[in-house]
Amino acid sequence: MRSDVLTADPTYWPQPEVSGETRPFWEACGRGEFLLQRCDGCGKFQYPYRGFCCHCWAGQPRDVPSTGRGTVWSYSVVRRNRSRGHGTEPYIVVVVELEEGVRVVSNLMDCPLDEVAIGQPVEVYFQPLGDLSLPLFRPVPAVSDQG
Repeated sequence: MRSDVLTADPTYWPQPEVSGETRPFWEACGRGEFLLQRCDGCGKFQYPYRGFCCHCWAGQPRDVPSTGRGTVWSYSVVRRNRSRGHGTEPYIVVVVELEEGVRVVSNLMDCPLDEVAIGQPVEVYFQPLGDLSLPLFRPVPAVSDQG
């Protein structure tokens, strides 16, 4: 397995579509805040962002800022993507389980391909992409034993 470190190169990424329903989420990303939603009816968190609760169908779930911390729940190293607009370098797609319990599909950046692991601690960060900021994940730096 190659040990190259994938770095953020948004020049080949398509820009996400922003709708009236998702605008608050993308505006929060622009402020460096990752929003989840929580339903006042059933109390459950949800992601992706939408205008109703995906668990009980109640309307108007409220915005709740996430800690942005979680662990790699699953991952795949994509070595070949023939979709228009993608580069040729391998990249890591992850499913991150956030501290709040929801799972998010994203990319893991700044991580050697042979070092990604299930259970690895990660944190969200925001990569400018045109008019938006895209939420991506990176490994949480190891705490040094030297003090």
